[in-house]
Amino acid sequence: MAGNYGGGECKKRTGSVGILGLIGLLCACSLTACDSFERHAVNALGTSKAVYESINRGMTQAAVSGALSEDEWAQYIRLGNAYLAAHNTAMVALQAYDDSKTPANQAKARAALEALPLVMAEINLFVTALKSRSAPSEIDPGPGKNVPL
Repeated sequence: MAGNYGGGECKKRTGSVGILGLIGLLCACSLTACDSFERHAVNALGTSKAVYESINRGMTQAAVSGALSEDEWAQYIRLGNAYLAAHNTAMVALQAYDDSKTPANQAKARAALEALPLVMAEINLFVTALKSRSAPSEIDPGPGKNVPL
């Protein structure tokens, strides 16, 4: 499988988790059809990365505007780093599966992919909590529109 599916270091950007993005990610990660596993895995990685980047843009704007305390920003950075670590782990596991096509590597890739919605849910809960204590204009989630779970 050629290509770069995202990843890298945590940058100070954010936005918001859309419920449709999480549902799509959960569906993509739970599909078991072997012939479409890679396609769904790549879609899940791309979707989660796009949602994360949207959240990142919004959170950065909130931090720059002073809507976040230093502690809130630090907590978001920890959550963002956890997402990036999970995303990178899933990419490495998917590449290992692509290289070998063994059931064991597919199971490892599937497990790594299943961690992504959990990390995204933590980020969503954090952003939702921030929004509930802030004026609506202070933390603008951007185009994904944060929807509480």
